[in-house]
Amino acid sequence: MTPRDLLLARLAQAVPSAKALTHAQFALEHGLDAEARQILVSGIRNKGWTRSSLWSLLPSTMNEASDYWEIRALYMAAPKNAKSLPAALRAVARAACMANLHDEARLLLRRMCLNARPLPKIAEEGEGDFSKRAAVALADLRQSCVVFGTTPFLISGTLLGYVREGAIIGWDKDIDVGVFGTAESLGELGEKLAANSAFHVRRIDFVEKRLRVRHWNGVDVDIFLHYQEGDKVWHDGSVTRWWNSPFELKTVEFIGVEQSVPVDPERYLEENYGNWRVPDPHFDARYDTPNLEVTDTDYRDSLLYFSLADAIRKGNEIKKQRYKDMLLEIDSHKAWLARI
Repeated sequence: MTPRDLLLARLAQAVPSAKALTHAQFALEHGLDAEARQILVSGIRNKGWTRSSLWSLLPSTMNEASDYWEIRALYMAAPKNAKSLPAALRAVARAACMANLHDEARLLLRRMCLNARPLPKIAEEGEGDFSKRAAVALADLRQSCVVFGTTPFLISGTLLGYVREGAIIGWDKDIDVGVFGTAESLGELGEKLAANSAFHVRRIDFVEKRLRVRHWNGVDVDIFLHYQEGDKVWHDGSVTRWWNSPFELKTVEFIGVEQSVPVDPERYLEENYGNWRVPDPHFDARYDTPNLEVTDTDYRDSLLYFSLADAIRKGNEIKKQRYKDMLLEIDSHKAWLARI
């Protein structure tokens, strides 16, 4: 029985919310995005309206902008308590952004920001614990990529941790790596990693120049495709592009595992961060990097609302005030910000 046949057999019955996440992830791992969305919708409707994990996975099932309308219809049918659920607001707003419906997204995002409350203080995972899991994820990723004929290399905050700290930066909770290649080769890498039981590939937008994968131990890895163009190298995020001088790679040891980095990592960091030697926990790569080019202004402006909600939930007053001030410059409905 093929994965599709197995999934269709499961879909013949109503999917209980407790099993919907596992079934949907199975579908996504086998490239069955529409089926995964159907499972999630069924699970949410079947007593799963307030299950945050189901809402959060919905944007990953989108293949094109029109897929948004099924997600929107689900939200519109939700009971009142589900409509104010942070995960539901975030998921539907993210889907609207992916569909380039930013006015609609911002209506939801304003509500999300107004509903946001500081999270209770809980004991955070120790840096050493995350480093151990990150080392396993990096080792598995490198081994897999080498088999597939490409070499991942440390970039951004992960490279900064290697050079400045000799460790993962304390506030960094994911891993950034780059690869050289083409959109086609990145797509092939994503397919191969999706078939690897160590990784789950998640879609975060329609940009075809990066991947987000989650290792089985919970570590998220963003893989950015690096292009050579004339005398520059560039890589994209959802809304921005970063330019660097061309570079070769060298092999180093980082958190106990073999990794690749640019031959001159300090030059790479200077181009990305400016004064990278001075720690700045409030640095925002979408606004503060000197080698930045904005590729989607509307989407970047929408991301400000997500950033404000995150700053509120994390109790970061400095970032909260910064994003409020930035939104005052672009939001035509300014009165709501006075309530934050």
